[in-house]
Amino acid sequence: HTYTASSSMGLLKSSAVLVALVAITVAVIGNVKPELFLLIPEVGFIPWAMTGNMMPPYFDRTPYLGDNFGKWIRDGDVVVAVGAKSGTNWLLNCAHQIRAKGSDDLPWVDPLATTPWVEFRQYPGEKFEDNLAAMNTTVLADGSKLSDQWNNDKYAYRAFKTHFTPMMGAEPGMDEILPIKDFPKVKFLAMARNGKDVMASFRPFWESHTPEFKKTWGGFPPNYPTSAAMLKDLLPGGPIGHLWFNYVRSWWAAKDEDNVLLLHYNDLKKDLKGGIKKIAKFVDVELNGKEFAAVEEKCGFVWMKENGDKFNYNVWNSPTPMNVMVDGTLINKGVSGRGKGFIDDDDEMLKMWDDAVDGFFDLENSDDAAMFKWAMEGSV
Repeated sequence: HTYTASSSMGLLKSSAVLVALVAITVAVIGNVKPELFLLIPEVGFIPWAMTGNMMPPYFDRTPYLGDNFGKWIRDGDVVVAVGAKSGTNWLLNCAHQIRAKGSDDLPWVDPLATTPWVEFRQYPGEKFEDNLAAMNTTVLADGSKLSDQWNNDKYAYRAFKTHFTPMMGAEPGMDEILPIKDFPKVKFLAMARNGKDVMASFRPFWESHTPEFKKTWGGFPPNYPTSAAMLKDLLPGGPIGHLWFNYVRSWWAAKDEDNVLLLHYNDLKKDLKGGIKKIAKFVDVELNGKEFAAVEEKCGFVWMKENGDKFNYNVWNSPTPMNVMVDGTLINKGVSGRGKGFIDDDDEMLKMWDDAVDGFFDLENSDDAAMFKWAMEGSV
């Protein structure tokens, strides 16, 4: 066959039309039913993110927007708002043990049952209202009511998990959505960790998600080819760059609010007894000597490691039963300082980190300098 200039132009026009149609289709799916992207094996989370949807893809902002927060929260509740990979399950467990006063009659079962993560979509497309209803009606495999695990009258308070940050301005941001000023009788426990340690902790964390969970969420979290590729996503400008940098800035701005207790991983690690006392005072729980000893034991990493199967994140409302984490892998070493070897020993990653810090923090500004020092070392 002989192709003329006109036929070539026609082919180009057809290709352009096809590309435009694909772009329009992707945009429509992204706005109307983005969970369809997650059916694409291994890479479905990419078009999900590219069309402006929240990352990670199982995060849902809806429970905190408008009047939705008031539909499920009540005065006296405690929201445990720890930065990702900054001791979330440690503080969730401690908050539970304090309210249970260390009692074996009020056991820790699983994070998603004992301390609900309301913003966590249990399956793609799940609506906030459906999740909220299921929290109150679900019967677990052992015949017990899910609500008895998190809404038990014997608790001094109910506790919930979030990774979101406070809304300090007039309008919510992508993750700055917790209405802490509008709910002064709801208490918020926040905790940060050395940023390099957080980055180091993410690598084994991502790798320990179950294949079933990754498949459900379009391949997220991905199997990063290198640690540098993972780090790039976690720095400002990356799809999940808000998880440490934005977290630190947002909670630092809220540190003086009466209903906020700002903690640091290093401080809790150095003085667990003092940390438990500080938290118990904040949530208005008095512990006698025997109760305090039981709480301290169960807040320790030895107890948590021995009970690692209670931290698998059992997705109780998924159409396909699954855990988020491979059995027993979530509770790691519980040490500080891992990040120095992870980042400082790699020239490429060290430059990426230093550039990100220089671009995000104004270390010539005294408040930014104090914020960064706290975020990396602890002690407000």
